[in-house]
Amino acid sequence: MDSSMAAVEAVATPATDEAWRDTSARLTAELDRIEKRFRGDDVIAGMRDIRDTLLSVRAGVTREEWLSLCAETVMTHPIAELILKCPLTRRSNEKPRGYPGDAPLLDLIYGIGDNLQIPHPATIEGQVHFFVVHSSACRAVRRRREIIAGEISKAVRNSPGAATILSVAGGHLREAELLDEETRRGIREFHVLDQDADSLAEVSAKYAALLPLNPIGKTVRSVLLRHTKFSDLDYIYSAGLFDYLVAPVGMRLIERLFEMLKPGGRLLIANFTPALEDIGYMETFMDWRLIYRTVDEVRALFDGLPQEDVASLEAFTDEKGVVAYVAVEKK
Repeated sequence: MDSSMAAVEAVATPATDEAWRDTSARLTAELDRIEKRFRGDDVIAGMRDIRDTLLSVRAGVTREEWLSLCAETVMTHPIAELILKCPLTRRSNEKPRGYPGDAPLLDLIYGIGDNLQIPHPATIEGQVHFFVVHSSACRAVRRRREIIAGEISKAVRNSPGAATILSVAGGHLREAELLDEETRRGIREFHVLDQDADSLAEVSAKYAALLPLNPIGKTVRSVLLRHTKFSDLDYIYSAGLFDYLVAPVGMRLIERLFEMLKPGGRLLIANFTPALEDIGYMETFMDWRLIYRTVDEVRALFDGLPQEDVASLEAFTDEKGVVAYVAVEKK
C-alpha cells in the first residue's frame, strides 16, 4: 500500500461539509489511481487496494458520511462501471428478486446452479469476479455451508429416531448436497421455510428425491406471530437470516424457534462478524449491508430464553473468525 493510500486513511472525522469534501477528494484520487492499475492489467492488486481503502475510509467517518461517500463518490466513479461487470457484484447491486443476498447470488458464490456465469479470466470482469469469489466473505459463505451440513449430520446421529429438521430462510438449501446417504436416511422430515417461491421451487426440483421435504412459503413474521409453528423438532438452523435482523427481532425469533424444539433438540444461528475485511466493498459496489455482530453479541441474542430450559449454549466461529455460530440445546 503506497503513500496515497495512507492519505486516504487520514480521514477527518468531524461531520462537517469541508471534512466530507476533503475525504471525498482523497478517495476519488485513490480510485483514479486504482482505475489506472485496472487499465494496466493489474486488476487483482487493484481490487486489494479497493478493499483495503474502502474498509479504512468506512472506519474513519460517521455512518451518514459513509453512506454519502458510497453513493456520491464511489458509485459515480468510472471504476464502478468496470467492477459492476462482475456478475456476482452486479447481481448483488441490482437485487433482481428485490432483496439482498438472494439464493441465486449464493449459488454464484458456491459455484453451482443452472445459471452459473463465469466471465473469461483474461477480461477485467473475469479478474474482478475471481477476486470477489475468493474473498474472505465468499470463502466464509462456502465454509458456512459446510459447517451447517456437518451440524445437520451431527443432529441426525444424536437423534434417538429419525430426525425432524427446520431450515429458516432456507434459500436453495445447497447444504443438502453435502449430506451423505446415511444422514439423509436418518431424516424423517425436512421443513424448509422461505418467503421466496422461486427458491422453494428450486429446492423441490433439486432435492425432493433426496430428502423428505416440506417446503413452506411463509415469512419470518408468520413465525414471530406464531401463525407458522412446529413442535418436537430435533434441529433448527438459520444460516444467513440473522445478518439482517435487528436485535429485538432476532431475540424474539430465537424465543419462538426454541419453543419448537423437543427436549434435547438444538437451534443454531450464524452471523457475520466485524472481522470481515470485505465490508467496505460489499456496502459500496455490492450494495449489500449486513448487521455485523461479535460472538458475544450473537450469544446475547439468546439472553431472552428461559434459562431453566437451556441445557447448554455453545458459541464458536469459523477458522478465520468471519462468521460466528451459536447453538442452544433444550433441556
